[in-house]
Amino acid sequence: NNWTGPAGSHLVLRENYPKSNGQPGRYALRLPDGEMHFFDNNGNLDRIEDRFGNAVDLGYVTMQANGVTVRRLSIAKNAAVHSAVIFEYNAQGQLITLHDCGSGGYDDETGSCSSSDHRKIRFEHSGDDLAAVVSPEVSGYPDGKRTSYTYLLGTGALGHKLKTITDGEQNLPGAGDIPFASIDYYETGSQSERVKTITYRGCEGQG
Repeated sequence: NNWTGPAGSHLVLRENYPKSNGQPGRYALRLPDGEMHFFDNNGNLDRIEDRFGNAVDLGYVTMQANGVTVRRLSIAKNAAVHSAVIFEYNAQGQLITLHDCGSGGYDDETGSCSSSDHRKIRFEHSGDDLAAVVSPEVSGYPDGKRTSYTYLLGTGALGHKLKTITDGEQNLPGAGDIPFASIDYYETGSQSERVKTITYRGCEGQG
């Protein structure tokens, strides 16, 4: 069965269309450049192929997040070169680590990176808020660069809105904790909750 998009879209959706690796595809969406997007029975994107057969396969995991059953992206891999990016979550369903196995660094048998020295990006959370992102190790930053975020407190309309961003360069000795950016919001009136000003290390910009 085929479905063709409206005039001008050049999209074709096919049912039960085979993938280039011979595996069955439940649904396949063909883009104008010949790229194919395959979807599983649940509507999740599970494979992207270009017109030459180069492909990235996507995998998912079912978990509980705050009492709700959810599906999260768990892996994106290229079997041809044994590379993969693996997504790790905490018990609340929040992303906590992105593992980049690199080319040739993915072990198909174990379903994990073959080396413990692979690149990692870490995500830290405070409740429902993203508190920090820590980069892989780079020169001068053996523990990675940390970009941290703070939020307005409270349960009202302004609660949990982004307040400050402190970038990784603040890890330099003596740099202190000067935010990279500070954000203020209108609290009342027709523009309530909208950004009022963004202060970039002492330079103020109007929202």
